[in-house]
Amino acid sequence: HGNLSARHGVYDQAREHYEAALELLGDDREDELLVAAWDGLATALRNQAKLMRAPELRTRALELRTRALELSRHMRGDAHPDTAITQVNLAAILYDLRDLPEARRNYEDAIDVLESAPGANHEHLANAHNGLAAVLTKQGERVSAEDEYREAIRLWEQLPGHEADEAVTRLNLARLLRDHEA
Repeated sequence: HGNLSARHGVYDQAREHYEAALELLGDDREDELLVAAWDGLATALRNQAKLMRAPELRTRALELRTRALELSRHMRGDAHPDTAITQVNLAAILYDLRDLPEARRNYEDAIDVLESAPGANHEHLANAHNGLAAVLTKQGERVSAEDEYREAIRLWEQLPGHEADEAVTRLNLARLLRDHEA
């Protein structure tokens, strides 16, 4: 319980600083700082919502992440890897809110961009495949979900220092396979 309170306090502090930064930046800008502030605040809210089981924080996180994605698209275009990463983050919130069709669309669009980007960041691509697999699992598409988990594992295997991420993905795949046999 103490660890839970400590994490809640850290998220509160993060929120305060992101909100202060947004206030200083104002809404009339269109730059990387504003995208980073909206995206960072959305992450803090999503983490806090998970911790506290507070759906209203997820809704606010969705609003901020949507604004960050819109601005990123305006500044960088749809086919930019940074836009795709923001889209992966949006998809995760949509998944949390159980908007599976929109989460799926965002994961798939982001994967298309990230796979075609020169020097694609495999960490974000692996996260996108893992997230898409979770959506497909919820939608009952076991074979497609298995393929996505296997692709995420293949990518994690190429990234030193991501053993925990690989392990989580392997556990997700193992659960999928186990539940299929039940």
